[in-house]
Amino acid sequence: MQIHVVRNEAGVDEWTIVELQGSLEVSGHSLDGKILGNLCWRKDTKEAILIIGNHLLEGKFTQLEKPLLVGKNFKIFWREFLQVAVPNADDQSYVVNAVIRRKLLFKLRPKPIVTKGLSGHMLISK
Repeated sequence: MQIHVVRNEAGVDEWTIVELQGSLEVSGHSLDGKILGNLCWRKDTKEAILIIGNHLLEGKFTQLEKPLLVGKNFKIFWREFLQVAVPNADDQSYVVNAVIRRKLLFKLRPKPIVTKGLSGHMLISK
């Protein structure tokens, strides 16, 4: 999952990696272009809260030891797009689409959100 955060002064997008524990399972359809959940912040601790369905995750930002670049080999891209040979194909050229310097880490497993039923009994989500 990627979150578009901001463009830096060089005009390159800065993305953040979101690292979750466990796995996301979707039945019957793709998540492409869909809303995964709600992400909000605690003002007092600056921690993140992610709600996916009836599960709550708590996380925080951590810096990566080394930044990651998101890009594409420029000459391979044009060779595939134009379907022609590119001169000096041995030279490496890359287009940088984004840089990643931090990640939003949710290191604990999700907690089920507990709600009150209409009769006052507690319901625990599975």
